Amino acid sequence: METNILFFGDPHYANSIGEKIRIPIENSKNTFFIFTHLSLYPLACREYDNVYFYLQPVNTIYSSIYEKYFLNGSPRYSKDMSKNGYSAGTITYEMLEMALYMGYSEIYLLGIDHTYKFEAHAKGIDGDPKQKPDNLLRWEKGYKNISNESQRRHIMIQNCTRGGMLEIFNRNTLEQVLSK
Repeated sequence: METNILFFGDPHYANSIGEKIRIPIENSKNTFFIFTHLSLYPLACREYDNVYFYLQPVNTIYSSIYEKYFLNGSPRYSKDMSKNGYSAGTITYEMLEMALYMGYSEIYLLGIDHTYKFEAHAKGIDGDPKQKPDNLLRWEKGYKNISNESQRRHIMIQNCTRGGMLEIFNRNTLEQVLSK
């Protein structure tokens, strides 16, 4: 099955699968990698015509300068991914930025559980499940930015994930979407 768009945001994972990286690239119409990490990706990534690199300002979330890339305490949103993309610390944010940039009018999310697998995080902070780790809070701020931008532009984003904790986007089921 061919995939329309494939994103890789983790060069360490891409390197860990080595030459196997060719399989998803060859089965995708368009594959995107973060340009900032170009030297960390396997050379095989650069051999295809369907591979594109997008710029992400260096250390947008992991350094002391990352506040520069936030607006009103929330991750910035890129209106032009041909120039650069921003991050909220999750590749899903960048994928949504790209989908909005590419002009999709309907976006369906699958498999976005928005949780930590680690038991300590699943229980919340100090045993309070309403207290979320900083990563989840940053992701939610980013998702709210994307949600606001999509609503402003009349773009529908629906979360079709079974379960999960991402409640920023309207819910739907995959079965209902496919029955249209």
